Amino acid sequence: MGVFGNQILFYFVGCIQLILAAFVILRMRVRTALPTEDQESFVMQSGAMPAATNLDPRMEYVEAVMPLTAEVQTAVEIAETDPATAVRMAQTLVVEKPEQGVDIAAEVAKVEGVDPLRLYEVMLETVPEQILEVTSAMVQATPDLAYELVRQLAQSHPDEVVEVAAEIGRTLPDLRLDMAKIAVESAPESAVEVAEYYAQVMSEEIDAIRPADRDDDTSEQDAVDMVSQLSELAPEHTLDVATTIVEAVPDSAVSIASEVAGGLSVDAESEMIADEEQPVANTADIVWTAETEDEAQAEQLNQDAAELMTRLSEAAPDQAMDIGVAVVEALPETAVAVATEYANSISDRQSAEAETNAEGLDAEQEQGYTEIIAESVSTEGGESIEEDNAVASEAAELVSRLSEAVPEQAMDIGVAVVEALPETAVAVATEYANAISERQSEDDESHDEIGIVAQAEMETCASMEESHTSETSTEEGEQTANQEAAELVSRLADTVPEQAVDIGVAVVEALPESASDIVEALADSDQVQDSDLISDLDQKNKETE
Repeated sequence: MGVFGNQILFYFVGCIQLILAAFVILRMRVRTALPTEDQESFVMQSGAMPAATNLDPRMEYVEAVMPLTAEVQTAVEIAETDPATAVRMAQTLVVEKPEQGVDIAAEVAKVEGVDPLRLYEVMLETVPEQILEVTSAMVQATPDLAYELVRQLAQSHPDEVVEVAAEIGRTLPDLRLDMAKIAVESAPESAVEVAEYYAQVMSEEIDAIRPADRDDDTSEQDAVDMVSQLSELAPEHTLDVATTIVEAVPDSAVSIASEVAGGLSVDAESEMIADEEQPVANTADIVWTAETEDEAQAEQLNQDAAELMTRLSEAAPDQAMDIGVAVVEALPETAVAVATEYANSISDRQSAEAETNAEGLDAEQEQGYTEIIAESVSTEGGESIEEDNAVASEAAELVSRLSEAVPEQAMDIGVAVVEALPETAVAVATEYANAISERQSEDDESHDEIGIVAQAEMETCASMEESHTSETSTEEGEQTANQEAAELVSRLADTVPEQAVDIGVAVVEALPESASDIVEALADSDQVQDSDLISDLDQKNKETE
């Protein structure tokens, strides 16, 4: 205004408003707004009423600091003047004023130069009846010595260390892992109890998180760290601990599944190494013992992986398939066992839902319910058909996801799922055949790119030879795909012979070029007899169309 005059004030204010508007528009574009249901209501604050801040749930509560008593103040002043005699002085004051032992210990421990561990030993001897309160107070005063302080408590009061460690972990989240560790170290049988306590704490903290702060939430990683820590200290309680934590923090289910499955893999490798180091009488015994133990270990690993998947899936059913994939990625050798267990759970879940629907019905209602079910079975698009479609879709997705994780076991996975759920054979065959077709298309595109490059360099003999090689590779790829399709049909036909032709039709629809191989595979199968396969396949194709 001094340079351009008073009228420039309005232009200046206008420029500031434009800049503000541009900034607001930019922030609206670069950050997605919270959904309406997650947005918080505005909380009115008044400068005339400071106490109103307590009404805002977003305000962090700060406990009021009470003034120190004369005895505590004297102890602190003496400790600051002569730290070497602070412990003896504190002991003397506590003997005179036992009711102030907690405050004296906490304040003196903060003074630089004082040995908190020595002070804690003195408090343990002087006021053993207050040692739990003294421990909590000194831990909050010197968090860096929390582990050592609670360890001393574990030696003197092993029955109470779990309760103290849990409460310290609640009030000081940064010390939660250390407190859980020392609690389980002092009482391994308390691992599940510690997990349940901290699971409840984490669940309450998650519920209290503001929607706007969810991006900074570390509860998932905290849950994984807790499971990892407790599993190392009490491996026999690993599944119970993992299940407890997943129930409280469902979003951590997949990460915990990977962590625990990785631990199972390490344990299996350690057992194999230990077995190899044990001396055996002769070579024959070595071979027999090694084979027997390998089979037993493989069977145990399969059971552990399947149980892990089942337990965590029950705790977090919405993430069941992701949990199964995570376990298989960590333990590829258990893919078939996990697939079988998951497929069985699909069937069990459907049966449980059917029983639930039928519960509480009297005889007349039950008869009506039976008639409705019978009608839905005979009517295309009925409820049971929809349920069958849901089961088949889930089974097909399971085969697809697990096959991506361990492609070398894809066919074994598909067969295992069909053995558990025979009614999903066609859906599984279709999904598997589509995967072969997609893989073949990708290979063809790759070969086409090589052919284009070879055609551009056709002037040299090397390019002609490369083009010929590309064509040969394409033919070999198609032949391999057809053979894989034929093997798939043959194995599934052996598993569910009554659906052999339907399986063949489904695979031929996805891979028409494999028709002759599939007809031959079905003709060679012992499960398909006295049937004109070509006629049946043609008829099935017409029915499908």
